[in-house]
Amino acid sequence: DERTIRVQVFANAGEEVKLPDLGDWDDERYLEDCRMEFDLRKKTRSLYPGACSLVYQHLMQIITECLIGWDPKKQSGRPGVFGVPIAYSRTDEEQGRKTLHSHWQIWVKNFNKTRNSLFHRDDRKRKAARDALISYIDQVVCASYGTDFLVTHNCGTVKDHDRPVTVTMPMHQTLKEVEDKNTIRKAQHQDHCLDVKGKVLECKQCGKTFSPSECIKMGVDNLRLRQKVLAQTHDDAKRDVGDALDVTLMRKEWLDPAVIRYPFDFDEEGRPTEALKQQLIMMEAEGDGANRIVSHEWLLDRNLRSDIMHYVFDEHEYTHRGTCFKCANVECRAHLPEMASEHSIIFDNDAIAEMKQGIRDRDDDHHHCCADNDNGNKGVVVRHHLNGEVEEQSQYAILPRRTNGSQFLNQHNLSISKVIGSNTNATLGDRSHTFYTTLYKSKNTQAEDKMAFHRVHASLGRRLWRAHQYQLQQEEERKQNQAVASDDTTPAAAGEGSATPNDKYVDDKDRACFIEGLGRIMTGVNTFISRDVVSTTMAHLLICQGGERF
Repeated sequence: DERTIRVQVFANAGEEVKLPDLGDWDDERYLEDCRMEFDLRKKTRSLYPGACSLVYQHLMQIITECLIGWDPKKQSGRPGVFGVPIAYSRTDEEQGRKTLHSHWQIWVKNFNKTRNSLFHRDDRKRKAARDALISYIDQVVCASYGTDFLVTHNCGTVKDHDRPVTVTMPMHQTLKEVEDKNTIRKAQHQDHCLDVKGKVLECKQCGKTFSPSECIKMGVDNLRLRQKVLAQTHDDAKRDVGDALDVTLMRKEWLDPAVIRYPFDFDEEGRPTEALKQQLIMMEAEGDGANRIVSHEWLLDRNLRSDIMHYVFDEHEYTHRGTCFKCANVECRAHLPEMASEHSIIFDNDAIAEMKQGIRDRDDDHHHCCADNDNGNKGVVVRHHLNGEVEEQSQYAILPRRTNGSQFLNQHNLSISKVIGSNTNATLGDRSHTFYTTLYKSKNTQAEDKMAFHRVHASLGRRLWRAHQYQLQQEEERKQNQAVASDDTTPAAAGEGSATPNDKYVDDKDRACFIEGLGRIMTGVNTFISRDVVSTTMAHLLICQGGERF
């Protein structure tokens, strides 16, 4: 059972790393402690790269044997989170923070048979295959938050004495996706995304726009504030703090320990652990003062904590990253944000035809536009089998169910995320994934791997150059002083103490030779190994795996 898995991280032999404490993000002292702990973890990760590699290997073993269900000794599979695996391939890579991540390709029993039946000539078999694949998608891929967050805003259409009223309602009741779907396309663009600013949601009444990130932050803070208990009087304890809330959004420093603790704060049944309950008691005891007690019971909600974790790890930034636009692409290669969808969709030529027909039914003005661009053979691949059969298949994309407010959410696997408490990316059905994973064997990552090496080498080179320039300056001054001294001093005076300048000259000459020699050696070392550099974390992993990235 994957839910029983627990991971303990050790930085030094016999010394268990203490989990970070939870606190209130309004407490500046607590936030400062979070920053210091973050810096400490960063420093520890740099000092002990081998420990990071060992923890990574432990996690990969858990995923392989417990979650995927692969027995490395028998080389066979059993039912796991993706079904029964019949083979798998894993490649390892290092990212910018000197941490490791992996790319997996998993072959699941009966999956290819179901996929190949998507375009069967028999309508009944084709429908059965599509229904089975959609059901499988809903089980293994998630692209939605599980919480219907409360959103607070001043709605212009709801007024009290001609003044806008602050409205707090669940997201699905008050917000919808923007009518202009071109806005979502612009949000994927490298430049236009800065104009959209992630605002792909709008109020159903007043039309005010929001980004999913804003809604999630408001929703979490609304839950937190609604559980505040005012202990001054019995009436205050019963008072509803619902309509007008001073929203203080989640702080980045607070999110870090909250997501790190997630896999450890709930037991195998999904119930809060005693350690978490004790942590909340301590938080309430510290409180906001003698007359105010703040309830943190919302941290006991596993579904909400799971959504916070996915917000940190899987929510795509509206500004995107540099890696989103590789190979001179101007649109996000992850195709985020995506439109919301009530159901999972297999988007192929049939789906396009149904969509166009729906447009024609709703608006006759679109008829000629759709008819002119209609091409039934677009994207069709003809496959010739060895037995003489000819099969036609269209290109297709699998779009998992995506609720409103999840437009920027990366599609992930819930089971793996809950166990390892990290980001995952789950896609399926694309044959090109085989090339993506296997080509890592020959992928050239030297540009990234040798960056730190070149930084150190360049720094040492500058220091040697400055020392060399200083030696040249000293040599020039010594020659000038000798010339002046030979003109102004008598022969007797020149002979006194002549050993000291000579000794100093010898020392300076030796130092100059050392600087020049070290510079030449470093130049040779850089020339020899600059194309064969690997980081310490990856080096430890390669040694443990016999020199293989697979």
